[in-house]
Amino acid sequence: MAQLVTIYTSMNISETYIVKSVLEQEGIPAFLKGELVTQAGPYLTGASNGLQLQVPEKDIIKAVELLQAKGYIVPKISAKENFSSKIIIFISVVVVTAALVIFLYFLYRRAKLLHY
Repeated sequence: MAQLVTIYTSMNISETYIVKSVLEQEGIPAFLKGELVTQAGPYLTGASNGLQLQVPEKDIIKAVELLQAKGYIVPKISAKENFSSKIIIFISVVVVTAALVIFLYFLYRRAKLLHY
């Protein structure tokens, strides 16, 4: 038996049925985990982590690409780690902080000299 993987979760039963029908129209078998709980008591949807749309493992890529193309799933954008820009920002913050501390020290010394 194929393993089922959750690819979509929603608290709205109507929305989940629409997404399920989109997958089934493309020949991807889809199953709803928590469907009966939601039908029996809609107020229990939140307690059961919502409706979970599941597909067989072998169809994950095709299903996710289809739902992304239809706008039901927003693709995650992985940002590249750019350590050189982070180092430049860190050094800039250190330099500005040091300059501010030196400036405040000279203001303090000047105020102290004028006060006496």
